[in-house]
Amino acid sequence: MNLSVKARIDEFNKGRDPKKLIYKYNAMKANPFAFFRGTCHLFYEDLPKAGIFYNAPLVWITGDTHLQNFGVYKSTDRLIYFDLNDFDESALAPSSWDIARFLTSIYLVSELLKISTDQAELVIEYFLSHYTQAIALGKAKGVEAKTADQITQDLFKQVKNRSRADFLDKRTKKEGKERRFKLTSKILAIEKARKAALKVFLEQWGAQQPRPKFFNVQDVAAHLTGLGSIGIDRYIFLVEGKGSPNNNFLLDLKEATVSSLKPYVFTPQPTWDSQAQRIIAIQTRMQYEVPALLFPLTFEGKSFVLRELQPREDKVNFEDRTMDTPHFTELIKTMARVLASAQLRSSGREGSAIADELIAYGTDSDWRSPLINYARDYAKQVRADYHAFCEAF
Repeated sequence: MNLSVKARIDEFNKGRDPKKLIYKYNAMKANPFAFFRGTCHLFYEDLPKAGIFYNAPLVWITGDTHLQNFGVYKSTDRLIYFDLNDFDESALAPSSWDIARFLTSIYLVSELLKISTDQAELVIEYFLSHYTQAIALGKAKGVEAKTADQITQDLFKQVKNRSRADFLDKRTKKEGKERRFKLTSKILAIEKARKAALKVFLEQWGAQQPRPKFFNVQDVAAHLTGLGSIGIDRYIFLVEGKGSPNNNFLLDLKEATVSSLKPYVFTPQPTWDSQAQRIIAIQTRMQYEVPALLFPLTFEGKSFVLRELQPREDKVNFEDRTMDTPHFTELIKTMARVLASAQLRSSGREGSAIADELIAYGTDSDWRSPLINYARDYAKQVRADYHAFCEAF
């Protein structure tokens, strides 16, 4: 029986917080790209079961590679990096899956940026050219701030020049020598008992770390951020860090759920101790350097990923800005190299193709046109699904 788009989405989100789902569904109504970001599962439900999607080399993929899942962050060495930054759906799968999802996002974002279909297709050719060049080189690289495109350079400067006090002031308020969260539409109050339980949980875990005082909890709240993950448990912690009030740290604790790719991945996956371990292990393999304070934790029987908060503004938000075609094209070039490097960096691990296989695939152009055609057609499908969803909602 064929289900409506709305029914398919409801089925996937069954069990999530109903109040938060209203927020998620409203956010998905913003435009087709927002809808695409919030429905990763539809992409894989619809993916053909043969051809280019099953004969491409197996690689570690994020599973949700699109234009807004790249960003800058600080690593444990406190240096700044630009890389892929969302691994919730990650798995071992054909390389074409991530590429197809990314190409589809180019078509959808081009519409937001008022870039014509012809120009978008030139951008896509440019992406594939630089992706295959980077794969053919066979060497994983990182993004250097001085040689990056202009938009990425601006993100580097933004993070480098931001003071911790200013960063905290946007989200917290001072109360004497301490801080507390400002409650907003994204930072929500939680019950006292829940807050106390979370405080005890993090501090008990922190007591086992090299710097226990760092994890002393000043405040904790529910965190409503992202899009696809809205409705699962997510919290934001204000901790002592390097000292109150201006050297506190913000930590993000996000429930780790089963990847939406799981029903569709045909190849055996490693046995992970938890979903958080899966996410972090694949992230560690694919990224040049991992973000600071990245740990798998278990709270009340659920798996969570703990990490230093990565602000939404530290990635390119295509829904909130305008961008001309030349700047967009150069950004795409950077992203192409990042994706290729992530696949090369994680090659030869637990079933993923070795670099030589990826190089051979990168130098073979036969798969490019079919993948472009699929992404173009699927972008049309996303728009149709988006309008059907809006009408039903």
